[in-house]
Amino acid sequence: KSAELLLLAGDVKLARNILRAMVQNGQLVGWALRSLGQSFENDIHNPSAIPSARRCYQDAIAYEADLESYRHLAALEIRAKNDDRAADALERATHLSQLSPKIRLELHKAAGNCWRRAQKPEKAEAHYKKAIAIDPTNDSIASNLGALFIQSGRIQDAIRAFQDALAVNPSNSKAH
Repeated sequence: KSAELLLLAGDVKLARNILRAMVQNGQLVGWALRSLGQSFENDIHNPSAIPSARRCYQDAIAYEADLESYRHLAALEIRAKNDDRAADALERATHLSQLSPKIRLELHKAAGNCWRRAQKPEKAEAHYKKAIAIDPTNDSIASNLGALFIQSGRIQDAIRAFQDALAVNPSNSKAH
């Protein structure tokens, strides 16, 4: 609680000292590493902030893989325009146990979007199809799959994906 209050008050240096001490003492290590990562991520004037935040999130995942650490790492990589790294983090998060179908669907959709931006259409397609398998009535994923097929020059597959999206939601503007 002290570290959180210090971070909110802007005393990042003292908060980081507390968080590092928690890690060294084995107290809430995953949470402390993730919080340390967030403190670095918010330190926009520090040129080593992004690599430090990345390392903290990766250490948090290595210590105690949890959804929040994967989400923070993926968001950091997306902001840094490292879509392949973001997709990799999201892909690893899909393997966590006890995810609700809704969360698993969102992770597959986000991974598909990242792989698409990273110009890895096969990986993007695989994640979109896994998301559709979870919820066949999700028209936005069908539209994303159609856009991917257009990028890949697979026009007939794109038409079919857009038709699937329109069958679920006739007002889907992306599918139109």
